[in-house]
Amino acid sequence: MKSHSLFLLFITLVLFSCEKKVEFTVTNPLPVDRTDEVVLLTREQVAAKIDLKEEFLPVFKTDGEQLIASQLDDIDGDGKWDEAVLVLYLEAGKTKNITVEQVP
Repeated sequence: MKSHSLFLLFITLVLFSCEKKVEFTVTNPLPVDRTDEVVLLTREQVAAKIDLKEEFLPVFKTDGEQLIASQLDDIDGDGKWDEAVLVLYLEAGKTKNITVEQVP
Protein backbone atom coordinates (compact mmCIF):
# COMPACT_ATOMS: atom_id res chain seq x y z
CA MET A 1 0.00 0.00 0.00
CA LYS A 2 2.85 2.36 0.85
CA SER A 3 4.53 1.83 -2.54
CA HIS A 4 1.18 2.39 -4.27
CA SER A 5 0.81 5.75 -2.49
CA LEU A 6 4.36 6.73 -3.46
CA PHE A 7 3.63 5.85 -7.09
CA LEU A 8 0.49 8.02 -7.09
CA LEU A 9 2.46 10.89 -5.54
CA PHE A 10 5.14 10.50 -8.23
CA ILE A 11 2.54 10.53 -11.04
CA THR A 12 0.90 13.63 -9.55
CA LEU A 13 4.23 15.44 -9.39
CA VAL A 14 5.02 14.51 -12.99
CA LEU A 15 1.66 15.75 -14.23
CA PHE A 16 1.99 19.08 -12.44
CA SER A 17 5.56 19.54 -13.63
CA CYS A 18 4.53 18.98 -17.26
CA GLU A 19 2.71 22.29 -17.40
CA LYS A 20 4.49 24.46 -19.93
CA LYS A 21 6.30 27.56 -18.75
CA VAL A 22 4.48 30.77 -19.44
CA GLU A 23 6.61 33.87 -19.89
CA PHE A 24 6.25 37.62 -19.85
CA THR A 25 9.09 39.80 -21.14
CA VAL A 26 9.98 43.12 -19.52
CA THR A 27 12.54 45.47 -21.12
CA ASN A 28 14.33 48.50 -19.70
CA PRO A 29 15.04 50.75 -22.71
CA LEU A 30 16.71 53.42 -20.56
CA PRO A 31 20.50 53.79 -20.20
CA VAL A 32 20.18 53.59 -16.39
CA ASP A 33 19.40 50.72 -14.02
CA ARG A 34 15.91 50.73 -12.56
CA THR A 35 15.91 49.55 -8.96
CA ASP A 36 12.65 48.43 -7.37
CA GLU A 37 10.71 49.03 -10.57
CA VAL A 38 6.98 48.32 -10.20
CA VAL A 39 5.40 46.21 -12.93
CA LEU A 40 1.62 45.84 -12.95
CA LEU A 41 -0.08 42.93 -14.73
CA THR A 42 -3.85 42.80 -14.91
CA ARG A 43 -5.73 39.55 -14.39
CA GLU A 44 -6.67 39.70 -18.08
CA GLN A 45 -3.01 39.94 -19.14
CA VAL A 46 -2.10 36.91 -17.03
CA ALA A 47 -5.21 34.99 -18.18
CA ALA A 48 -4.20 35.59 -21.81
CA LYS A 49 -1.00 33.60 -21.12
CA ILE A 50 -2.18 30.90 -18.68
CA ASP A 51 -5.47 29.17 -17.91
CA LEU A 52 -6.23 30.58 -14.46
CA LYS A 53 -7.64 27.95 -12.13
CA GLU A 54 -10.08 28.75 -9.31
CA GLU A 55 -8.49 28.70 -5.86
CA PHE A 56 -4.98 28.91 -7.37
CA LEU A 57 -2.71 31.95 -7.23
CA PRO A 58 0.03 33.01 -9.65
CA VAL A 59 3.67 32.94 -8.59
CA PHE A 60 6.25 34.86 -10.62
CA LYS A 61 9.90 33.84 -11.09
CA THR A 62 12.96 35.13 -12.95
CA ASP A 63 14.96 33.20 -15.54
CA GLY A 64 16.99 31.63 -12.75
CA GLU A 65 13.84 30.43 -11.00
CA GLN A 66 14.20 33.04 -8.25
CA LEU A 67 10.88 34.20 -6.79
CA ILE A 68 9.88 37.78 -7.59
CA ALA A 69 8.36 39.92 -4.86
CA SER A 70 4.72 40.35 -5.83
CA GLN A 71 1.33 41.28 -4.46
CA LEU A 72 -2.16 40.41 -5.69
CA ASP A 73 -4.80 43.12 -5.34
CA ASP A 74 -8.59 42.71 -5.31
CA ILE A 75 -9.58 46.14 -6.60
CA ASP A 76 -13.34 45.60 -6.90
CA GLY A 77 -13.82 43.56 -3.70
CA ASP A 78 -15.31 40.49 -5.40
CA GLY A 79 -12.89 38.06 -3.71
CA LYS A 80 -10.77 37.48 -6.85
CA TRP A 81 -7.48 39.21 -7.53
CA ASP A 82 -7.62 41.85 -10.27
CA GLU A 83 -3.97 42.77 -10.67
CA ALA A 84 -0.53 41.47 -9.80
CA VAL A 85 2.11 43.99 -8.75
CA LEU A 86 5.73 42.88 -9.17
CA VAL A 87 8.88 44.61 -7.94
CA LEU A 88 11.89 44.10 -10.23
CA TYR A 89 15.48 45.19 -10.65
CA LEU A 90 16.00 45.97 -14.34
CA GLU A 91 19.49 46.59 -15.66
CA ALA A 92 20.00 49.37 -18.19
CA GLY A 93 19.08 48.28 -21.71
CA LYS A 94 18.36 44.69 -20.66
CA THR A 95 15.38 42.38 -21.04
CA LYS A 96 14.13 40.09 -18.29
CA ASN A 97 11.93 37.04 -18.80
CA ILE A 98 9.36 36.38 -16.09
CA THR A 99 7.71 32.98 -15.75
CA VAL A 100 4.35 32.49 -14.08
CA GLU A 101 3.10 29.35 -12.38
CA GLN A 102 0.01 28.64 -10.30
CA VAL A 103 -0.03 27.32 -6.75
CA PRO A 104 -2.97 26.26 -4.58
